[in-house]
Amino acid sequence: MTSEDLALLKAKEKGIFKTIETFKLNLSDTLKFVDKNGKNSKVLPNSAFYNFWALHTVELGGFEEIGSQAFENTSSLVSVSIPNAVKIQNRAFYNGKKIKELNLDHVKEIETEAFYQCNALTALNVPKVLKIGEKAFYGSNNLKELQLPATLETLGDSAFAVEQKNRRKLNVTSERVTPPVVTPGKNNPFAYAVNSTLTVPAEAREAYVNAERWGDPKNYKWCSLQLEKDMTATDTYYITYHWEDQDNLAGVRPNSVAPTLIDESSASYGADTQYRNVTIQPGPVGQDYQYEFTKVPRYNKRGEPAKWKLNPGSYSTNYEIKTEKTGDYEFKATYTLRTRKQDKTVSVNWVGGDAENRPEIKVQMKRQKWSNTSAYDEGEEITLNMQNNYTHTWENMVEYESGKDKYPYYPIYSIEEIRAVDGYEVTYSVEKNDKDVYPFDETGNIVITCTGEAIPEDVVKVNINKEREAGGTSLEDAVAKAGITADQVTSLEFVSGKVTAGDLEYIQKNVNQIQEFKCNLKDGLTYEDKKGAQSTVFPGWTFSEKASLTTVELGGFTDIGSYAFWKTKNLTSVRIEDAQIIKESAFSGAEKLTEVNIPNVTKISQWGFSKCRNLVTVNMPKVEKIGPGAFLASGYLNITLPASLKSISGAAFGVAESYGQPGEKVEFHVVMEGATPPTVEPEHNENSPFKDAAQTSTLEVPEGSEDTYLKSEFGDEEKGTWCNLPLKGISTDATVTFDVNGTLTTEKIPVGEMIGDKLPENPEKNGFVFTGWNTAKDGSGQEVTDQTVVEGDMTVFAVFDDLKATDTWTLVYHWEDQDNLAGVRPALLTPRLIDESSSAHAADTQGNNVTFSPGPAPQDYVYTFENVPRYNKIGEKAQWRVSPGIPAKNYKITLEEAGEHAYKATYALNVRKQDKTVKVEWAGGDEANRPEIKVRFVKRGFINDWVTEIEEVVLNAENGYTHTWKDMVEYESGKEEYPYYPIYSIEAIETIDGYETTYSVEKMKDEDVYPFDENGQLVITNTAIDKQAPNVSVKGEGNGDRFRKITGIAVHDTEGVKELKVNNTITVINSKYKYLTDIEKLGVKEGENTAVVIDNAGNAKSVTFYYDTTAPTFNWIVDNKTQAQSKEVRLETSEEIQLPDEGWSLKGEENGVFVYVKTFYANWKDKNFTVT
Repeated sequence: MTSEDLALLKAKEKGIFKTIETFKLNLSDTLKFVDKNGKNSKVLPNSAFYNFWALHTVELGGFEEIGSQAFENTSSLVSVSIPNAVKIQNRAFYNGKKIKELNLDHVKEIETEAFYQCNALTALNVPKVLKIGEKAFYGSNNLKELQLPATLETLGDSAFAVEQKNRRKLNVTSERVTPPVVTPGKNNPFAYAVNSTLTVPAEAREAYVNAERWGDPKNYKWCSLQLEKDMTATDTYYITYHWEDQDNLAGVRPNSVAPTLIDESSASYGADTQYRNVTIQPGPVGQDYQYEFTKVPRYNKRGEPAKWKLNPGSYSTNYEIKTEKTGDYEFKATYTLRTRKQDKTVSVNWVGGDAENRPEIKVQMKRQKWSNTSAYDEGEEITLNMQNNYTHTWENMVEYESGKDKYPYYPIYSIEEIRAVDGYEVTYSVEKNDKDVYPFDETGNIVITCTGEAIPEDVVKVNINKEREAGGTSLEDAVAKAGITADQVTSLEFVSGKVTAGDLEYIQKNVNQIQEFKCNLKDGLTYEDKKGAQSTVFPGWTFSEKASLTTVELGGFTDIGSYAFWKTKNLTSVRIEDAQIIKESAFSGAEKLTEVNIPNVTKISQWGFSKCRNLVTVNMPKVEKIGPGAFLASGYLNITLPASLKSISGAAFGVAESYGQPGEKVEFHVVMEGATPPTVEPEHNENSPFKDAAQTSTLEVPEGSEDTYLKSEFGDEEKGTWCNLPLKGISTDATVTFDVNGTLTTEKIPVGEMIGDKLPENPEKNGFVFTGWNTAKDGSGQEVTDQTVVEGDMTVFAVFDDLKATDTWTLVYHWEDQDNLAGVRPALLTPRLIDESSSAHAADTQGNNVTFSPGPAPQDYVYTFENVPRYNKIGEKAQWRVSPGIPAKNYKITLEEAGEHAYKATYALNVRKQDKTVKVEWAGGDEANRPEIKVRFVKRGFINDWVTEIEEVVLNAENGYTHTWKDMVEYESGKEEYPYYPIYSIEAIETIDGYETTYSVEKMKDEDVYPFDENGQLVITNTAIDKQAPNVSVKGEGNGDRFRKITGIAVHDTEGVKELKVNNTITVINSKYKYLTDIEKLGVKEGENTAVVIDNAGNAKSVTFYYDTTAPTFNWIVDNKTQAQSKEVRLETSEEIQLPDEGWSLKGEENGVFVYVKTFYANWKDKNFTVT
């Protein structure tokens, strides 16, 4: 038979494949199969019987390999016989829904999805298989029993999985001693097999549950299949006792420990508690002493894994105990002596003396040992000096609670008395103790005060930084005494005494961060110049170029020196009410100064307030002379000049940087209060004090003095100006010439008024349209209308345009969509120009549709509209509106002008950027040993393209258990449940032993991920599970667990004790700690007692103790009838007692009494015995 013969079966025109039910082909010496290359073959070709829906029975003897999809969709196939097959290729029997049994005796390899959705399969025999591929038997819902041979090496992801809705019980037997390798994938090979078991050779159990992939030693599972347990299995546990007590510094470390292991897996079926009592001789218990529990049951009485928890034993005085699990079979109990850490600081305070020559002080620290000794340890000797500000701190000095009132903490840290300091009296802030040392006070401080001789009297007193007053022989001395550097001075006020030129020079050279300065010469404060004479002249250059300065107040100074505040670019406030003269460039460059009040100034020298660009208000009611450039390059344009003004220089005011050259025209509004104009002194060809004044400027003068100004040296009667400023109320006419194609007409219009009705009617020109009046013949000048204000003589031209004129327009399509990330950018564009000048006579709409194949439209595509009419059909200017076309889905369209006849349409996918923050919060638990948390950040692709991107980050104490993904781009989806795509989420984290994990958001439907909330936040909370049993201890007099007197029972649990049960009596506690003293009410009885304490989490601890209030009776028996060197003394007691002293031993119990004996020896002199 040939491959062509098989192909013939599939030929649709023959129709055979519709009805064939049985097919048998058994290769032999007389029957061969020939492939398409004409060679003998034992491989059934791919898709040989694909979609043979009627095929019921197949028998293929001699074939060793079944090709891909050979029997796919043979939905009626029931019987399959392939006795010689060694390999089954992928999808060979895909969707064989009625196949019930498979005997694959010689098959060694089964590829991916080979028997996918063979739902009816109930029996499978694969005794020699080496490899089973991914999803090979996926959907085998009715397969309940499965035997995997020892030959199986590789098992694929989801090999025997079913859908969640078809979850089933599957019992698997594996003959292999080592588990087969499971290929990487999301699901295990037996996904949704519930309550299922795995039977393996006894020696293989541990290998399976500890397998790298899908092993689960905690629950004794492999691939979610439950292995049978060895109920007799035991383990060895190790308990380490660690002491943090400075090598038993307090001497209270115990000699014994009582480790207890308690199974918390079940309240009713827990394994038996493991208890030991160990005494160390000689004591105490050593550091990191380790106790070994052997033969500890691995499972509880119900077969569940035992959950062993350590109770390290009785409380130890002054210790806090913390237990932790340090390994699978290891516990650690840490006993920490109650302690605190406190800084110890010694400082020297100097009073008086020579501040520049204070000596170094050597200080010896001492440490008194624990409370039962008076010995001292020598501490560190340190040197206190100016470099360390005569202060030293010993940080985090460890102290232990002593329980004493006078010294509640030990060791006692103290300072030896220092050596005498010449010229100083030494005192201490604490009292000397009986050991002749000075202990640190309760806050950990000692202050040593050295009081010296009086210091020289202050010359000047200042207030520095608004918080401290300091005096000194100079400003520099006062700053030093204030304990700061010159660059730390931000505010300075001279308060009293004498200010010298040297003080202001110190400011100029050293004080570079000053913001506020006050110096008012009053109430005894004076200023002395370089010659030593009192002066009211504030020296020049003092604050020049100090950019930090913002506020100045000078009182009593009559002259402000040259460049005193030059280029103080942040100066905003100036008070100089007493100033009379402002010298050259005194405030030049104070750019932020807006207002100046100088009520007593009579002279402002050149450049005085130049380049004060924000200066708008100046009050100078007494000024007599204003120098050149005094207010040049400032904002002072609304100017009032007083009647006192006698002289003013050229270019005194204006916005230009300098004088001598023409500049930008500026509009001044000047009020002259004097009836007589001041003398004008030209400067560098500048005749007017008001540089570059515009014709729209105004000048107001006192009524009746107009002629005086117009007839003065710089007046102009014809123009009605003084110093180029038009006087208000003085009218002058200008000649306006109108030019229509060379035909001229003129009109006289007053300067400063609008053209109004003097503007001619719109002219006409055949074949052209009148576009308006303009100051240039070609229309490139300024447009002129009836609202245009006439500033002087001018010519106005009529401008025409050709009715047939056209223009070229362009429209750019720009896309802001992350390179079409959403896949919704259109392939069709419909650009249009629509004339809206007239509904009936509009110009024809411009534009055509543009289709891109293949799409979509490219980035920044330019569409050009050519020959666009400039006018509509009745000669009116066309009013073109640009329309980019049909709106695109999910895009926001912005249209903007990009030049003349040029537009840009920006299509922005509706988007936002949001930070995504995941944070882990902890509630309870061991703060010092919190584990790292691995978080997998998941990005789901846009709308229908669910491509998943995953990033893994580690959260730990170093990053505060938080991580933020910055500016994550999201697009509007239009969906209510998830309004933005892609969807950012976090996979569920791995289970943390001892903690319950919750999330601040709900899990995503059908996905094991948690999406960030609407604010981009996700909080994972790990709450510690209380597994610590409470503590209970019996207090009283007795020996060990046997008491002759009980004073009380103490219960304690950090999470709260619920109740105490003594024998059958229950006492409700509901408190973290309680000491109960009514023992009769508690249920304590004579003899053996059992106390059980239960906390709020259900953890329990029990202790057994004995209560005996009856004293024993006794009788001494000594045989005095005979004389001997030694005699055995007999002591009979009513009950068992402690041995009286060395040498006694318990002989036994006789006739209801306990007999103790000891041999005593006679004194050799008098043969007397002394019996004790």
